[in-house]
Amino acid sequence: MSAKRKIRLLLLAGCLLLMLFNAGIKAETQLTPQRAVPTIHPGRALWVWNTRDLVLNPFKRAELFEFAKAPKGPGSAPIKRLFLSAGWGIQAIASRAEQAALANFLIEAHQQGLTVDLLAGTPSWASKTLAPNLEALLGNLAKWQRQTAAQYAPDNPTLARFDGLQLDVEPYLLAEWPSQELFDGWVGMAEQVYAFMNDNRDLGLVFGLALPIWLDQEKYQFLHEPLQAASDYVALMDYRDTAARIIRDALNELAVADRLQRAVFVGVDTKQVTGDPPSVTFYEEGNAVMERELKIAAAEFISHPGFVGFAIHHYEAYVNLKP
Repeated sequence: MSAKRKIRLLLLAGCLLLMLFNAGIKAETQLTPQRAVPTIHPGRALWVWNTRDLVLNPFKRAELFEFAKAPKGPGSAPIKRLFLSAGWGIQAIASRAEQAALANFLIEAHQQGLTVDLLAGTPSWASKTLAPNLEALLGNLAKWQRQTAAQYAPDNPTLARFDGLQLDVEPYLLAEWPSQELFDGWVGMAEQVYAFMNDNRDLGLVFGLALPIWLDQEKYQFLHEPLQAASDYVALMDYRDTAARIIRDALNELAVADRLQRAVFVGVDTKQVTGDPPSVTFYEEGNAVMERELKIAAAEFISHPGFVGFAIHHYEAYVNLKP
């Protein structure tokens, strides 16, 4: 056999092996397709903390649902999504009464047209040593979605299920911040949960992260995009009391969201603060000023596909916000 023929045969064999290798990769990818980026419906959201008494009391539940329809009277922007801190209700140690009350809350909320995301998190979850606590949360949530919800809404289990999970972790509150371990742990935690959602699509959950406004600063930019990429939406804690500042501090997150096809809720605060400047909340200015500034900000944000609405922090403070 001539040398040229040998070379041609070797090249042909190499091409065949490459084709088989690529076909194997394609087949493997098709067997484990990525979860499609879910649609986050636009509308205002509301953080709801201190929920045990609220959830357990049907009258307080009714007050919240009525408030959500028109928080500050006729014509005011309704609340469409709740970030509900209710991890206590899905724990293995939760009583039957607590489970039933939480299921009833979810059923009633959905009947009122509300979307409900479970709100959870603590700064130490960004530490690798606390990973079992996060895994326990995911396990409890999966059990709730697959089993518990069906016990309380057998005809339509979706009514008693959560619509999403939002993690509010804030590892920068730890004494160890800043450290490479916490940087890696924060991103790793988000990627772990995002992978969990991809592997458990039957749970029907979207995944959100509450994030501060300063991750686009040069020294933290390496965290900025990975955290948004490892979530379906970001609840940006854009706690400022003027439209100019709200706009300035949200534009970079919206640009990343537009490019990655993710969503952003722009959060503002209404509670009284101590230890922080009053410019981080609308507590002093009141609702009329807040609505005026949000209207200006919305006109700027509306051109961004990633903008899905404002999020108000938080229920009790918003109820008491002066006109």
